[in-house]
Amino acid sequence: MKIELDKSSGRSLCRSTTCAKDPEFINENGRIRKDTICAIIHTRSASGGHSSYYCRGCIDKLYQDMKKILNPQLWIFH
Repeated sequence: MKIELDKSSGRSLCRSTTCAKDPEFINENGRIRKDTICAIIHTRSASGGHSSYYCRGCIDKLYQDMKKILNPQLWIFH
């Protein structure tokens, strides 16, 4: 898995299930606005690869979710 921040091309959809579709980051076609910062998560598997894009409005929520899940102090509960 690879995570990066980059400028949007204007063709990608935000893949967050809780995206608020903020007009500052999402255009009228439902795509991430061109040249706005977005998070891109690349994953690979035996059947190929996939890239998911997340708008600037969803990056903080994504970070909080990952931080909570990947906290090693909470692993004893699983």
